[in-house]
Amino acid sequence: MRALLAREPRLRVTAHAGTAHDALVEARHSPPDLLLMSASLPDMRSVTFIAHVKGMRGPRRTRIVVLSDAHDAADARACLIAGADGHADRRESAHSLITTLLAVHRGDVALSTHAIESLAEIERATTHAGVAMLTEREREMVRLAAGGLRNDEIARRVSVSPTTVKTHIRNAMKKLNVHDRARLVALAHQLHLADR
Repeated sequence: MRALLAREPRLRVTAHAGTAHDALVEARHSPPDLLLMSASLPDMRSVTFIAHVKGMRGPRRTRIVVLSDAHDAADARACLIAGADGHADRRESAHSLITTLLAVHRGDVALSTHAIESLAEIERATTHAGVAMLTEREREMVRLAAGGLRNDEIARRVSVSPTTVKTHIRNAMKKLNVHDRARLVALAHQLHLADR
């Protein structure tokens, strides 16, 4: 890996560490602009390592790219949630890795195809689990909201208070992991909840 990175003139390797603890010592001593790490660390959970690096105070913010294998999908997702700025797949080309590193160094978020697919799969599974958790009343409120009705109109239609409608809509949004009504309506149409 060091040899590959050393051949790229736009990157300069300033340190290398064999353990997370050694990397933290080095990063505290001389904070890097960009840190490439494995999703599987021998002596520390990767999310803990990311939290330590992101919590460091200094003149600049260290950006992190996580390198993982195909079977590390859950770890890669956890690293991204913990604050990693990019993901690279070990199976992809050297050119792809360099492109990812340079993009993250510029301030972009860069994800491998594998990471995007993994995140999409997890999102679909989470959404379907959320749909399964909806009560019949929440499904009804979502269907009516997707039909374009406002809370007061839904309340009149089903003979409850607008506050009750708001509560059911809010609960449905939590279960479906959406943060605004527009996304709820779009998801209801996408999942055919509006048709039921």
